[in-house]
Amino acid sequence: MEGSIFLTGENPELARAEVEGALKALGKHMVLENPDERIVMLDGPVPPGLASRLGFSHFTGRTVSITESSIPEILVKLKGMIGESPPEKGISMVVKVPAGRFGFSSSDLFTAAEDVIRSEGKRVMHRQPDLKMFIIVRDMTYIGWIDELTDRNSAKLRRGSRMPFNRPVVMDPRLARVLVNLSGLPPDSLILDPFLGPGGLAIEAAHLGHRVIGVEMDREICRGARANVSHQGLSDRIEVQEGDSRKLASYPWARKISRVDGIITDPPFGRSAGTMGEDPGKLLYNVLEEVNDLMEPGSPLVLDSFSEEIIDNVPGFGLLRKFDIRIHKSMTRHIGLLVKIGEERKKPDRS
Repeated sequence: MEGSIFLTGENPELARAEVEGALKALGKHMVLENPDERIVMLDGPVPPGLASRLGFSHFTGRTVSITESSIPEILVKLKGMIGESPPEKGISMVVKVPAGRFGFSSSDLFTAAEDVIRSEGKRVMHRQPDLKMFIIVRDMTYIGWIDELTDRNSAKLRRGSRMPFNRPVVMDPRLARVLVNLSGLPPDSLILDPFLGPGGLAIEAAHLGHRVIGVEMDREICRGARANVSHQGLSDRIEVQEGDSRKLASYPWARKISRVDGIITDPPFGRSAGTMGEDPGKLLYNVLEEVNDLMEPGSPLVLDSFSEEIIDNVPGFGLLRKFDIRIHKSMTRHIGLLVKIGEERKKPDRS
């Protein structure tokens, strides 16, 4: 059996990069293979709890068989797998078949698979099953057991419309979680978000076990971010500060910060979020220059922008990877994973 992760379809390349970052954060050095853009195979069991960390996945599990994508071939492999399962266990399944590609539908295969389960003397149990299998039909078909489903319902509860304070064009919690995972930072790392906004990125980072310092210039939005953080019960993990990130050294609270492990942020685009009167790129670069001394070389910077050029030319940082994800007709987010470059240097005296 091989560890397997079934990815969502928004951006499979970004989803795979998220898996790589999440494994790094957990200290797991595993070889990843992509037999299909929606499937990641690992060279060992999927670490427990990985699915609950991911934003762009459906589930993690164990692939037992890979076969041709025809119903007869699938059912032969399925029969062998079911025959080896414990007799007293109730079984359910997730079946995915791309529409119009193979001459049969998900419901066709689902019904045939139920018949196989019953023919092998096992119980079909879709509510609270003991075991859950997957049948993923792509160019080849992947059959196996699901270990952990991604908790998509809790992410829905953290959408801007469900929080005490909301703003237009707030990042979806699942995408925010992807950005946090891209950093590869281990739990309990200290993250700086110099453009906190309503706090969505900080909330996802805190739910993944990080500590966050979030800075927001707008007083109303800052109060709203505090309300959102409190609503999530994360006030002990997220420090919300009102201030101008271009002038951090002028604040007594900021002078107490000697180091941050990384920056994860969603800078204002100048559309539904103000840019403090500056060009968005210049604003970002000025803020990063101000906080540069708080980061060691090699520390990650994860950010998104409406402009590829902004991400391509961040002073003092090297671009490792870049991804595009379309949000709607008039908006595409460009996401960058960067690292600070340069030699380690003595931290300035901020006392």
